[in-house]
Amino acid sequence: MENLRYDTLFLNLPTASEEQIRRIALGETPQDAFERLREMEVLREPEDTQMYGAMNPVLRYLKRISPSVAVHCFRDPVYHELRRRTMVELLHLAARSRSLDLREEQWLNVLTREVKTRMDFLEMDADNIESRSGEMNVLVGASPGMRDVLRSRGMEVRVVEIERSVAPLEVLRREIWDAMTSGAEVPVERVRELVQEHLDFTDLIVRLGLDEAYGEWKERAAHRVR
Repeated sequence: MENLRYDTLFLNLPTASEEQIRRIALGETPQDAFERLREMEVLREPEDTQMYGAMNPVLRYLKRISPSVAVHCFRDPVYHELRRRTMVELLHLAARSRSLDLREEQWLNVLTREVKTRMDFLEMDADNIESRSGEMNVLVGASPGMRDVLRSRGMEVRVVEIERSVAPLEVLRREIWDAMTSGAEVPVERVRELVQEHLDFTDLIVRLGLDEAYGEWKERAAHRVR
């Protein structure tokens, strides 16, 4: 991002968090902003923990951007509430998967519904972006289909992929999205593999904390690729 020239920055965080996120760009710490968001009940735990945690590297970077850059959050509040409910379902599924058996079909059904909801809300998120866009904009964490939606509205879009998440459920969400858009299906064996990895990853988070756990998981993923 340091090598890009832009006047507007959009983050895939709920619109209700925008004022507090802007304060980070003015020099406050993400931790202070998170505390205020908790007090406002904009950040709920455990539903929102990973979402804000995954944005931590970007949020820490905010204090280095020019004060002239406008910072916006574009996630639709209705979609955000629906995703929270999905996160609660996934937490319950994880608990049952540990104590009983791992039911791939249930995981696939919940995540497929979530991906379908993301697709349904693309136009509304695009409205938030288009209505506040500047001359040169950067979007962080946009859904895979956002590029096509914005292009359909006459906006020029260039994708700069810094790093794709290797968190197992994010990998599974991407594979479900790709399957849905191509008319294919994610094999049940692949769902079982990634769900089991998700359970292992969450164990690591409990033991090490999110940042350190993700770093270790990223190393493991790099070794598997080799």
